[in-house]
Amino acid sequence: MLLNSLPDHDGSRCTLTFEEGDHWLRATWRGYVDPLEAMRGAQNYLDQAGDFSYPYLLNDNLALEGQWFDSQAWLPQAKRLRPDRGGGSVQ
Repeated sequence: MLLNSLPDHDGSRCTLTFEEGDHWLRATWRGYVDPLEAMRGAQNYLDQAGDFSYPYLLNDNLALEGQWFDSQAWLPQAKRLRPDRGGGSVQ
């Protein structure tokens, strides 16, 4: 199920879907995503995912161009600051 698609001015985007059968979230990143856009997309993920119970998040960056920011360090910190968001735990 499509939850949200967040486009940027240069055509890149982050699309968030909920895979109902498996109960997990998928964030799909496409195009050139600079660090500011990546943080905006990750924050959008946190905002959109709050209504779903999910054990996993697949952060799909196969369609990216250029460098990727360190979401593994940023996302757990952001999620800890907002314990009311998301059903999955980040270790």
